[in-house]
Parts: sequence; structure tokens; C-alpha cells
Amino acid sequence: MKKDKNYKFKRKLQKAEFGLDDAPSNSKKMQYYKTMRRTKRIKNNIFLLHSFIKFIAIIGMLWFCSRLMICKFWYMPQNAFDTYPNKHVRIIGNKITPNAKIVAALKTRPIPKIPIYMINTIPYEKEMQKLSPVKKAFVRRYWLPARFEVTIEEEIPVITVSPSPHAPEIAALTREGRIISKEYLPIDVKKYKTYKILTYDEFKNWSNDEIYHIMILAQRIEDFSGEKLVYLDIRNKKDVFAQLETIKIRIGELNSTLKERIERLSSVMPQIEELKRQTDYVDLRWDNTTYLKKRAKGAPYTEPQLTPQQIEQSKLAEKSAELSKKEAEKAKAEHSEKVKSEPDKNTTVKKSTLSEHLPDAVNTQKNSAPPKVVAPEPKKVQTLPKPSKPKASAPQKTSEPQALPNIEIQIVEP
Repeated sequence: MKKDKNYKFKRKLQKAEFGLDDAPSNSKKMQYYKTMRRTKRIKNNIFLLHSFIKFIAIIGMLWFCSRLMICKFWYMPQNAFDTYPNKHVRIIGNKITPNAKIVAALKTRPIPKIPIYMINTIPYEKEMQKLSPVKKAFVRRYWLPARFEVTIEEEIPVITVSPSPHAPEIAALTREGRIISKEYLPIDVKKYKTYKILTYDEFKNWSNDEIYHIMILAQRIEDFSGEKLVYLDIRNKKDVFAQLETIKIRIGELNSTLKERIERLSSVMPQIEELKRQTDYVDLRWDNTTYLKKRAKGAPYTEPQLTPQQIEQSKLAEKSAELSKKEAEKAKAEHSEKVKSEPDKNTTVKKSTLSEHLPDAVNTQKNSAPPKVVAPEPKKVQTLPKPSKPKASAPQKTSEPQALPNIEIQIVEP
């Protein structure tokens, strides 16, 4: 019943829509069918038009994609590796390896005449990894224009090797034991800090542990002496020398007492500050005694020739010292202005009070001053007196390390 009511209601709406209420029954049906056929025809035409437009759009997209995949912008030019820099090659991450070496390694592989997304980059990466400083290489491909972005990860050098003090470095060694050849030297000190080691061709057989121990030895010499290391001479491992910025150190044999002998530099260096120009080298081969080998008469004092790395490091240290000095002067001026603006009545001291503390201050200065050395007789050994300790009632705070109690410094005539 409910379905019949709905059907009658729909028919009534259709008659009212097409105006068939007053027309005869046959004419009403004909007019109704004509209207329905016209409506269906219009709908079919619209559907066909939409289908045709979709078909044309699909064909157009396929054609555009086919042309896009084979357009010239996907292809690397055959002369992309001939010059650098250019818009087809970009190199990042290299600090030791020159760009020309990397481009030459890329050039060993010809550029295939295929789109860039089909080029295999692994052969190019293997060619670059054959370079001694390169640890890992990665090639990334880009479009518009077609280009390579080469990312280089290099080995970190820790020491450089030279056969003599004035000869240039012949190789550099990394922490993992990899040898960086001479063509990549010298290494810029702003990028990597290295220590110059004097040795012969035996460095090619050094293990990772030996390289690590040599690096730690150089670091300890700098830490306990307070000066930059110019070079470390281990050509004779039973008689090792270390050249600092102002003086030479004779370390001796690399045995079990090496650590204690190196630590002795922190107490020896302040005591021989005034004798550096008269001293040929400081002898640390003995356990409880340090000898100063005097320079021969008439032999001029020559400053040690610093490497470019040492010169650059000294310039950086001077700049930092100047900046800290300016900051200290500025803080001192601000403090003095503050004191003048707010004077304290209790700051005035009587002359008698200053005179009472003056002897103690003089004694403290005498105790902290370096010991005076009496001119030794020819071919004799002179022992320097140990610096006396300050009084317990008025200890003096100094930044310099104090001398060890069992160390004696003796001067040896040439």
C-alpha cells in the first residue's frame, strides 16, 4: 500500500510538471515519452563528451610524460668534468683533498648517454675513495639542470712525518693508521691540528697503537711544558729529542719512566726561564736530576724555525691574549671608576701598617723569585739550590706549578 501511494504521488508530480492534466490520455503519453527521450539523449551526449575529454586528457598526459622523460635536461653533458666549478658538479666536505683531485677521479669514468636518474653512482664513489685522504664519498643526483652533488668524508690526520727538522713533511698519518701522501701536504692548522714527527720510512709499518702513543706523548709534552711543540725527533728511539718554541728537550729512551720524566717539565720550565738562551738542551734522561747542557762559547743562539702550522697557532694565541688583555683593562677601568664614585672611609691605611707588612712581602717575593746561578768553574758541575718554600702563615698563590721536592737542576759545561 505504501508503494502504491508513492507511485501515484510521483505520477501526479510528473503530470503537473509536463502539463498533462487537461490533455487526452493518448496525447499525454506521447508527449511524456518524447520529453523523456529528449532528456535521455541530452544526458547521453553529455556523457560521451566527458568520456572523450577524459580520453584526450589521458593521451595528452602520456605524451607529455614521454617527452619529459627523454628531454635534454635529464642528460649530463659529456664535458661536465672538464672544468670546475660549473653548474653540473658541486663538491662539499673536503678540507684536505683539492677539488681538482676529486674532479680528476670523477673524470676516470665516462658519462653515459642516459638520463641522470638511470646513472649508477657507485663506480664514481669507488674512484674517489681511492684517494688517500678520502674515507667515504657519496654522490647525489639532481635535476634542472642535471648535476652531481659530491659529499666527501675525510680521514683526520694527527701527525705528520719528516726525515729532518728543516725538510718538508713527506706524509701524514691518521688515527686509524691510514697514510696521506705528500701531494696533499701541508695541512692547514685551522682545519686540523697535527704534530711533526722526525723519523724515517719505518712509519709505514706503524700500528694504530703506536700512532696513538706518539700522539699522546706529543700532547703531554705540550701540556707539561706550556709551549708549542715544533717537532718530536724519534729517529733514535733510545735517544728521543723534543724541540719546543724556546728550548730543546732531551727525553732519552721511551721506557716505563717516561711519564714521570715528562711530568717533571712542569716544575723545571719555570726555574730555567732565565737560562734558556744559554742552554743547548734540557736533559731528562735521569730519574731525580735534571741537567742543563750549556751552549758552547761563541755559538749564536738561533730561534727554532717554526713550521707554518706553528706560526699560525702562535698568531691565534697572540690574538686571544690581546683580546683577554683588553677585556681585563676594561674591567679594571670600570672597577676604578666605581671605587672613585663610591669612596670608602675605611680604605685609608696608616704608614705604620704598611711598614709592618712590607718585610713579609719582600720575603715572599724573594722566595718566589728564581734561584741565582753562580758562574761554574770550567769542566765542573754546578748544582742549583732548590727554591725555598714560602711561609705557611702567608702562602702565595701562583699559577705556575711548584717544583717537585726530589728534583735537582745541574748545569753541565760543554
